[in-house]
Amino acid sequence: LDIRGMMTDEAAIVVDRFLDEAVMGRLNQVTIIHGKGTGALRKAVHQQLRRHPYVKGFRLGAFGEGEDGVTVVELKCGGAPPCRRRHILAREEKKSLRRTGNPRDGAAPA
Repeated sequence: LDIRGMMTDEAAIVVDRFLDEAVMGRLNQVTIIHGKGTGALRKAVHQQLRRHPYVKGFRLGAFGEGEDGVTVVELKCGGAPPCRRRHILAREEKKSLRRTGNPRDGAAPA
C-alpha cells in the first residue's frame, strides 16, 4: 500500500481498509509505503498499528525493502475465518459503543 503524500487522517482510513482486505485475503504480511519525509506519516501509521486488532507486529523495512520509508506489518491470523469473524465483531462492537454508548441495539444512551 502506498500512502505517500496523504494527510494522516486520510491515510488512517486507507490503512484500516487495507488491513481489513489483507486479513480477508488471508495474507500474513503486508508492506505500507509511507515515505521518509518528516516522519509524521510513519508515526501516525505506527500509532494506528499498535492498537489495531489484526496486527501481530510491525517493523521498518530492511535494506532493499525500502528501509525507513516502509513499514512491514505481520498480521495475527492470516484471515482464518473464525479469527477474522471474532476481530470484525469486536471492532464493530467498539465502533457502535463509541457512536451510541450501547453496543447491542444502536440506540443512543438515555
